[in-house]
This record gives sequence, C-alpha cells and structure tokens, in this order.
Amino acid sequence: TVTSKPPKPARVPDAAAHHRLTAAAERAAEDWEALGKLKSAPLMRITGVNVIRWRCARGLSQTELEGLVSGREDHSRISDVERLSRRAMTLELLEAFADALGCTPADLVRLPRQPALVPVETG
Repeated sequence: TVTSKPPKPARVPDAAAHHRLTAAAERAAEDWEALGKLKSAPLMRITGVNVIRWRCARGLSQTELEGLVSGREDHSRISDVERLSRRAMTLELLEAFADALGCTPADLVRLPRQPALVPVETG
C-alpha cells in the first residue's frame, strides 16, 4: 500500500527518540511524494528515502538498524545511506538492510508509482 503520510513508529523508547523518528518520517514522506512526480531518480536517492521510511515504520533508530545489519553499535553507515552519500551500496548490503527491515530488496529500490511487494504498515 502506497501512502504519503509518514509512518507512525511501532516502538518509541523516549521523547527525544520519538522526535527524531517523527522528523525523519516527515522528511521521508516529503521526499517520497517528490519522487512520485519524477520519471526517474538516482538509485541512491530512492534507496535512502526507502530506508528512512522502513526504519521509521519499524520504530528503529539508526544505531538499532546498524546493529541489526552488522552487529555494530554505530550509525555512520545508516546515516550515509539516508543522506545519499556516495558510499557504495552492494547487493549484499541491500539484502542485509531488507532482512533487518522485514522487506525485500526490491522494496528498497522502488519508486512510489510502483506497487509495494510488502506493504509498509502505518497506523
């Protein structure tokens, strides 16, 4: 299901984390809407926006997602992906993100006009 509303976090540990997740979800929703108006977009931009959307929908901080992806307690790689840096995105890393977020790799590289393979749960 495609939605332009930011997903509501599933779990929020504290007020500061809630604020960060809400702000990230709102930015991702705006970017998602903008991507829907484009004929094409750079793959890293699409992937970055989708990682933010799925991470926020799962109620995960960047550090928590990094822990699921690599076992490390660091958020630099997640931040780089979300900020659309030039850090190389490999197929293995894309699969690791998808596994950690409970979606398919295709969900992380799709544009808004394409149907979701696994719906992002909102509400």
